[in-house]
Amino acid sequence: MKSRIKEWIVRSGYTNERLAEELGVSRETVSKWANSKSFPGVKTLWVLAKKFNCKVDELYYALDNEKE
Repeated sequence: MKSRIKEWIVRSGYTNERLAEELGVSRETVSKWANSKSFPGVKTLWVLAKKFNCKVDELYYALDNEKE
């Protein structure tokens, strides 16, 4: 799995700092999610999807579907 959270942050006009503040996590945590270094929990995924007005499955895609 690879994160598309970075795309959604940019698309929605958020910054890592603002999103981190609203979620009550560190900017470093959001950065790790955006760069696929770690993954948010299920509850947080639902919150992110609501903030970005998307489906949870739109936040990630499988690596075998990734276009090089």
